[in-house]
Amino acid sequence: MVMEREDGAGFFQLELIENGADRTLEFSLPDVGWTGAAFTHVERSLLSAGFSPRVERVAGCGKVRRLLRVQASGAGTQVAEETQRLLAATATALGWGTDAWFTVRFEGTPTVFSRPVGSAGPTA
Repeated sequence: MVMEREDGAGFFQLELIENGADRTLEFSLPDVGWTGAAFTHVERSLLSAGFSPRVERVAGCGKVRRLLRVQASGAGTQVAEETQRLLAATATALGWGTDAWFTVRFEGTPTVFSRPVGSAGPTA
């Protein structure tokens, strides 16, 4: 799933790694032109917020130099709440605030829904 920022450059990637009794969702933020110097700030902010980000160098992915990844695991409700907190913390660290709107796409399909990252549920 890709969350594209509606009012400027930027996106987040989310991938469901495990979908059983417990779920694991992985968040990714690329180190590309629009993240700029904020990439390191986001990593530090997420560490301060209690997350465990890891930075991976990538090769052969065009302009993407590194990826910042964070996993959330647990029961579905727990993963949803943790992901919401993660998205809000990342948007804030990037200077977008929690009222930034995103268009969500699943594997390239048309818009599924748009909403501010700090809201509790989707709007059609």
